[in-house]
Formats: sequence, structure tokens, C-alpha cells
Amino acid sequence: MLEKVKSLIANSLVKWFKRLPFAGRFRFKCLYWAYRTTNWHVRHREWDFVLDYLPPLGKWQNVSVLDVGCSRNLFCYEVEGRGYKLNGLDLEKPDFKYPAFFIQDDITTFKSETREYDFVTCISVLEHIGDDGKGDLDDQKKALENMVNALKVGGRLLLTVPTKEFARGHPWHGFSPLDYRALLPENCFVVQDIERAGQICCVLVRYK
Repeated sequence: MLEKVKSLIANSLVKWFKRLPFAGRFRFKCLYWAYRTTNWHVRHREWDFVLDYLPPLGKWQNVSVLDVGCSRNLFCYEVEGRGYKLNGLDLEKPDFKYPAFFIQDDITTFKSETREYDFVTCISVLEHIGDDGKGDLDDQKKALENMVNALKVGGRLLLTVPTKEFARGHPWHGFSPLDYRALLPENCFVVQDIERAGQICCVLVRYK
């Protein structure tokens, strides 16, 4: 009972903190270090993995990122702060002031007009796609296909999903490495996947 109360208080504080109207990148760093020092949430481990592939850019560089499922986290501020040309995509409008161009759309039906992105990021979102947020394999397959098709040839999809074990007790299902690989479109291949803190973190490359 005490753990449930602690979790309720923590979640309420995080929701309030996200909606503050200033210092977005600083607030992201505060949340990152709060997760890291308290071990209350594993999200910082996924952020570490993804941000390893998104180092700070020079002002003369033009690298594009599409962040799928962006409406409830401050990750966007860090990506934009590193100099990337950022677009966000989600079914719901963000509950805070989004710092970049936002697309309100369903990733299962989203069609990018051109192969325009160098990176697509999707952090603990795939398991919620379809069946009222509980996950549906057909919809998840469509989502992955559309994410890969939004990439330039040679672009990378940075994807994290929960393992089967970590997902136990949640309304959504988890994945094994074989599970998520079975959903991948034919025009990409896996260059890295590792397991950390109950998450499978992987990098996919579009090759045609």
C-alpha cells in the first residue's frame, strides 16, 4: 500500500513538473537525474541508449529526427537542444508547450511525403499501439513499417520496447528479441540490440 502511495505522489509530481512553461531542457535533465538517482523509473536507461546516437551537433549541421509518441515526455527538449531538426508525432497533443514542429497523427496510418528523416526515435511506445493502448501485433507491424519508411535510406530507427518479464502485470504485452524482429519490414536490418533494465534497446537501419 505504501509503495502505491509513493508511486501516486511521484507520478503526480512528474506530471506537474512537465507542464511548467520554462527551462525545458533543464527540466529534462532534472527528471533524468531524479530517475537515475532514485531508481524509481528505468526511462533514463533508454534515454542514455538513444542519446548515444544523437551527439551534440555544430550549427552548420542539418540532421533531422522524428520522435514518435512524444506527447508525454520532455525528451524533445534535449534532442532540440543538441541541434537536431526535430518533429514530434503523436495521437494526442502534448500536455506541455512542444518546442518543435508537432504532427498530430496515428503512426499506424502516417505516411511521410518524402524519405526525410535521418533518425526516428520511438521510446517505450510500440507496446501501447493498437487495441486501446494494450498493444496489437498487426498495428505494431504497420507502425514499424511507417517509421522505417519515414527514414532516408541509411537512416536509423532507435527503438526501445519492454521485455516479456518487465511487462508482467501491465495491460500491454512485452517482447522477446524474436518477437520484435518478426514485426520488422523487409527494407531494414538490425545493427544492434541489447537488453537493459527490462528494456530491449535496438537500432534498425533502412537499406532501401
